[in-house]
Amino acid sequence: MHAGYEGIAYYEAGLLENINDIWADNNLEAVIPDVVQSMSQFGGDYYMVPVNIHRSNVVWYNLPELTAIAVDPKTIDTWTEFFAACAAFELANPGKDAISLGESWTQAHLFEQILAGQGIDVYELWINGDITSATDPDLLAALDILTEFMSYTNSDFNSLSWDAATDLIIQGDSIFNVMGDWANGEFLVATSVYDTDYGTIAVPGTNDMYGLVVDAFQHPAGVAHPTNSERWLEVVASKAGQDAFNPLKGSISARNDSNLALYGPYHAWTGADFTSVMYMFPSVVHGSGAPQSFSSELSSVINAFTTGAATKSATATAIANLASDNAADYTTVWALD
Repeated sequence: MHAGYEGIAYYEAGLLENINDIWADNNLEAVIPDVVQSMSQFGGDYYMVPVNIHRSNVVWYNLPELTAIAVDPKTIDTWTEFFAACAAFELANPGKDAISLGESWTQAHLFEQILAGQGIDVYELWINGDITSATDPDLLAALDILTEFMSYTNSDFNSLSWDAATDLIIQGDSIFNVMGDWANGEFLVATSVYDTDYGTIAVPGTNDMYGLVVDAFQHPAGVAHPTNSERWLEVVASKAGQDAFNPLKGSISARNDSNLALYGPYHAWTGADFTSVMYMFPSVVHGSGAPQSFSSELSSVINAFTTGAATKSATATAIANLASDNAADYTTVWALD
């Protein structure tokens, strides 16, 4: 399961045993970032071993198409620059859409990254359930960015799977897609070459951030073969285990002592950021950053906005109400800065 809130129901039902000894025996606190440590705990004890880190705040781009319109993607730091590239691509390629987008959950994933781009303090307020006003300026600014973003997307976005949206980038039908780095596998399957056929930048506004989607293993309470479970956790906690598990997956090791020479060129970029960014933030859409009572409803709220079924005001009200209506479920207090 994903680290963070997604495991709380299992912890509260007594279905997990703490694995403090696994963490201590492997000295994991010395090599696992603080935020990921917090995501692996309930009630002050460890119940999860993070096996990887997927990055959520990634813009994937088609490099030849950007080169053809004289845009260097590595110089894009702001949404203004991003949308200028979108406009240039569509002007040069009538009938094509600059941005590829997919089904409902990918739209919520996109909104999460846009909100993170408003600042780590804003994101921290959001995942702590403290954005409860429909007139919050940062929330409204994020929705304004999403509005402009949607003006450059494919009209059939609601019917596309995430990987079909990624394929539009691979085929050169679009130039940008915001998706977690599990998307890297799609480029590898298509034999695309990093920094030749495709590349990546952080979502505008998040250059000093790393969005966390963390897969983790647990030790079930009363498991039939506890020794085997503990041995498995020892393997996935180890440097060798994580460096064997992750290279083809798009993710990197949850450890900061990983051997990046075993990984691909995409990982060189994201691995360098992993050890140098100022902030890390847990994903809400992928089960970690906010209670399930909030995250399970977010996709439908954002989908109503992206499809035009809800106004900006109504969407801001719905997001604010989701936090206030489920205030009792916010049992984790995140400190991201």
